[in-house]
Amino acid sequence: MQLLVEPEWQVLNRWLDQRGVMTSSSETRNLPWRTYRTMHNADVLRWCATTSHLSDNFEAIESIAGQCLAFLIKARRADGCVHHVVDGNGAMCSDENDAIVQAHVARALAALSVSELPHAMTQPARDWWRQYADLPQGPLSPDVAAEWLLALCPLAEQEGNWVRDKVRRLSAYLLDECFYPVRTSDWEWFEDRWRPGAALIPAALWAACEVCEHKRLTSVAQVTTRFVVDNVFEEGLLLPIGTQGSWSRTSAKPIFQQVTPEAASIVELLCTAQRASLRPTYGEFAEYAIRWFSGNNLRGERMVDEATGLCARGISEAGVDRYPSVTATVACMNAHATFMQQAVVIEDFVAYSG
Repeated sequence: MQLLVEPEWQVLNRWLDQRGVMTSSSETRNLPWRTYRTMHNADVLRWCATTSHLSDNFEAIESIAGQCLAFLIKARRADGCVHHVVDGNGAMCSDENDAIVQAHVARALAALSVSELPHAMTQPARDWWRQYADLPQGPLSPDVAAEWLLALCPLAEQEGNWVRDKVRRLSAYLLDECFYPVRTSDWEWFEDRWRPGAALIPAALWAACEVCEHKRLTSVAQVTTRFVVDNVFEEGLLLPIGTQGSWSRTSAKPIFQQVTPEAASIVELLCTAQRASLRPTYGEFAEYAIRWFSGNNLRGERMVDEATGLCARGISEAGVDRYPSVTATVACMNAHATFMQQAVVIEDFVAYSG
């Protein structure tokens, strides 16, 4: 197998300016139409929080985290949530799935709260996260419910029963309202179709298993993880579900337009499954998955450019799409951060690679 190539923190300078993470590269920093997306800033902040203790450049990571947190604070709405987009002139708007955007912010705040970054950042993040913890209300799609579970679980132990109750309710919703009414013998899933990033749904169930042990919860996490593994791996080769078309119980899986965030979500699923279950098999598949970025893919090519550190957007019918993308690069960085934190099971002893 080829060695892993992970983007270094310096690659973020391509998209960073004094206001935060830009959608386009630094060449556009002086143009009035440059934009900053909340999800990019939240995902970079989460990466900073989960890798700061592993980095030899703590001060640089701290600085980037500070810029992203400052962006989120400035983009904060009157209701405590965050606008989705801010342009170069400071105009704010919301144009995406609000529940998903806010869940990404909540995940970033949770990661920051338990990180080794300075108390001046972690305490305000914890206070803000508590406001977010009350947000998931009403009917949610399975992918949104999963994002919120992943935002709640990291602080459930410290925050106590009120968070555990929310985790139980969201988990029960995924099982009783989504999985059991839809599942069949050949379609062990939460909806009739696959959504991009849907591998995070069983990942969220595994995270919930660490908060509230329940045989039914563990069983569904196992079954749906097996469903993912059976459908995205061929003899150890990772073939993420493509976005050129759609996949449902009545249609074939699309092969092309494999996108980097999809591969990253599979890495997170398998790492979370291994951590929660301590089953080495999940760790083996997690390694197959992370090596998608270094050539264990349909094209056999590295997705991360060794010279620039930029990650390709995905794999199309024409080949690897190497257009520089902040979404792809940050997804790759978070996937590597998750993989480096996974548990390594040696007989009955559990050590953590981070």
